[in-house]
Amino acid sequence: MTADASSGGHNGGLFFARLGHLVIGNRLLVVATLIIISAFFIWQIKTELQTDNSIEAFANNQGEANQLLERLRDEFGRDDYYIVLAKGDVFTDSFLKKLHALHAELEILSVDVSSLGERKLDRDLRRWDKLGISAPQHAEEQLEHREQQSEAQNDTFGTATGFGDGFGDGFGDGFDDVAEGDDWSGEDSGTVIDEIISLVNARHTHFENDTLVVGELLDDWPQSAKEYEDLRQIATTEAAFQNRVVSSDGQLASVILRTQFMSEEDAAKVYRAIVNTAERHKSEGFALTVAGMPAMTVALNDLMLSDLRVLLVTAWLTILVLLIAIFRHPLGVVGPVLVVLLSVLWTVGMMATLGFPMTMISNILPAFLICVGVGDTVHLLSIYRALRKNGVKNDDAITAAMGATGVPVLFTTITTMLGLLSFRFATMDAIADMGLMGAWGVISALLLTFMIVPVVLSFNTKSLLGASATGKPDFLDHMVSWFNQLSRSPRPGANGRRNAVLAAAVVICVAAAIGGSRLRVWHNPLSWLPDDNSTLIAFDTLDKRLGGSANFSLLIETDNAAGIKDLQLIRALENLDDHIMRYRDPRDGRAVIGKSIGVLDIIRETNRSLHHDDDEFYRVPETQRGLFDALFMFENAGPEQLRRLVTNDFKKAVLTYSVVFMDAQAYAPLSDHIRVGLDKYVGNLATVRPTGSVFTLLSVVGMLIADMLRSFSIAFVAITLMMVALLRELKLGVIAMIPNLLPVAMILGTMGFGGVPIDMANILIASIILGLAVDDTIHFLHHYKHARQRLGDTEQAIVMALNQGGRAIVSTSIILAAGFLVYTSATMLNLVRFGWLIALSIVYALVIDLVVGPALLRLLYPQDDTHQNTETNPEHAR
Repeated sequence: MTADASSGGHNGGLFFARLGHLVIGNRLLVVATLIIISAFFIWQIKTELQTDNSIEAFANNQGEANQLLERLRDEFGRDDYYIVLAKGDVFTDSFLKKLHALHAELEILSVDVSSLGERKLDRDLRRWDKLGISAPQHAEEQLEHREQQSEAQNDTFGTATGFGDGFGDGFGDGFDDVAEGDDWSGEDSGTVIDEIISLVNARHTHFENDTLVVGELLDDWPQSAKEYEDLRQIATTEAAFQNRVVSSDGQLASVILRTQFMSEEDAAKVYRAIVNTAERHKSEGFALTVAGMPAMTVALNDLMLSDLRVLLVTAWLTILVLLIAIFRHPLGVVGPVLVVLLSVLWTVGMMATLGFPMTMISNILPAFLICVGVGDTVHLLSIYRALRKNGVKNDDAITAAMGATGVPVLFTTITTMLGLLSFRFATMDAIADMGLMGAWGVISALLLTFMIVPVVLSFNTKSLLGASATGKPDFLDHMVSWFNQLSRSPRPGANGRRNAVLAAAVVICVAAAIGGSRLRVWHNPLSWLPDDNSTLIAFDTLDKRLGGSANFSLLIETDNAAGIKDLQLIRALENLDDHIMRYRDPRDGRAVIGKSIGVLDIIRETNRSLHHDDDEFYRVPETQRGLFDALFMFENAGPEQLRRLVTNDFKKAVLTYSVVFMDAQAYAPLSDHIRVGLDKYVGNLATVRPTGSVFTLLSVVGMLIADMLRSFSIAFVAITLMMVALLRELKLGVIAMIPNLLPVAMILGTMGFGGVPIDMANILIASIILGLAVDDTIHFLHHYKHARQRLGDTEQAIVMALNQGGRAIVSTSIILAAGFLVYTSATMLNLVRFGWLIALSIVYALVIDLVVGPALLRLLYPQDDTHQNTETNPEHAR
């Protein structure tokens, strides 16, 4: 094999050969440049990198669900909570004193955070400003709404409502007098904890000495066994407390914490501070665990990162062992290792530089770049190895190998980039951002391959990188030959093996279609955790004994004169509330709604208190005047309680519901049930819209399949066009896509038969497999195309293509499959699935490319009789 032949015989190959010569001649400058760039990205990672695994990180910022969630937060603060569960005999002096001590310490929790008050929009604005681009229209609208809401908070209660003219009797003036100077948003913003609720301070509304008192349940500490029993009776039976701050059996209490807005990194600090505080207060008869949606986010992220640290190291050790086994020299290992490590570094560093956070989806980039980097470098090393075995001098072997692999490596990079850039059309922001950063990572891997590998190999003096000087074929050579023989009949003109392979491919397609039809979208992050995980156990306890670990809200907005104080509207909301509470999961008939919290509770509690705590009056008053009196008296006694649930102009309110944590799609029937209730009971009385983390999650998961299909379709069309451009032949370009699609269909079919659902952890699996399959196909068909042009013979061209590219394809497949199989030892189920799906897809792509691909070529490019005898060229006939 000559250097000229290796260059591919065209200008593209010559360009890369000359590039190799340039790199070798300036290797010190290249090394210095790489060190400077890498040092810059290390600094960016250290100082700027952020993580964000919150649900809104995956939502479409311009989507209705996300914008509605932000409106809710503008008015009423965060909609998610940390929940500390305390297990024991609650209504004893010992337990309550321990609960009080825990509550007191958590209430003044001090954590050094730098992003207090910061929200996702603030981080987005900072990123856009860094990039020098204008904020999109939806961001400007959100900012305007936030400013309007902030200004409205400065209005007094009476002035804003205009109720003075509506009711007379001095009530308008009374409200003005009461609210004068009050600012419901005026709480101290210097602490991390925005709100804390437990048995210690749970709202207790009652009538005392002809006055409505909005106090706390433990304002008067029990002094006798009877008082403890009375406390038990109240707390375990009244709706305000039961299954919210205490379980109905009196054996479980909760401390509910709402923090101010902050970044995900700072939220993780707060979570750990809460956990550490709980650990200090644990004792016999007072077992503590931490749950809640923010806790789940941090716990999942911590466990995933812990798994990934171990898995990436283990996977790398596996890959190193295999690289050593194949190339048998440090120089055959150093190049791939440096390329992959630096490509990951540059990618994460660019994310930090541009302000893109690491998410649950972008966490797959290191694994993906391992595939790209190892594949490119092994192809280059394999050609270099063959040239050295044939006696080519070291520098000439390097430049010739660059020439032979430069074009296919360039095209694999471009096709993979196109596949990743197709994610920019996704509606989920996290997927779109990952596509852009993944494309940068692939470019980085290309540049690093062409800079690092030539420099490393330039230090080689005599090693053949594991090649036998006698030319004796090894295990990989035998494997390539065996793959070829599977579709190549031993006698000229006989097509039995070829036809059998193609028939098997058709059967596989049918089976894959059947399996694919069984695929389902099912996203439940808790299902990724092992059964003994404390977070999972805490969520299960919340769901079973305290009404639910998740929550959603109804944002109520009205423009009528009475606002939320309109009796007709309140009655409609009461009917709607009853309708929602009657909901049952259609799959098993169980109740999944635990509690409702909102202005209805205040009205009912106050009405009962005004009727001497008679439980018969725990309902909405029958008259408009009665409703107005109840709200007036409560606002006078407990304005800070009302502020949490109603805006100061009484034009907006929130009803919050606790709900059992389920897979995202299971909330779709609940959403339909709520909308039926809204149409039936509320109508045009007000605008009531469901929102919160549950509905944002439902919206996100609802976009998964659409995003996957859209991105995959765009990638498929773009890659097909690139294949045609590379091979300069429409027929061959279209044929090339068959071996690329088959592995995708096979893995989706395998998922369907295996019951593996599509979720946010594997939504990109089809596009990743397409990228892996395309790389192998490009290398094989590039060598086939040029061999057929020189030899004019299909059979000899196939054999030569397998000789030149087959070994590298098999090598990379073995290395990568073994590396990803390491993921099956992970703690988290999503990583286990990801590992075996990628490993299996690599095997599928290998078999399809080296067995079905040649069979297709033998069918669609029939053998020329004048070239039937391949024995005239023993090298090509192997």
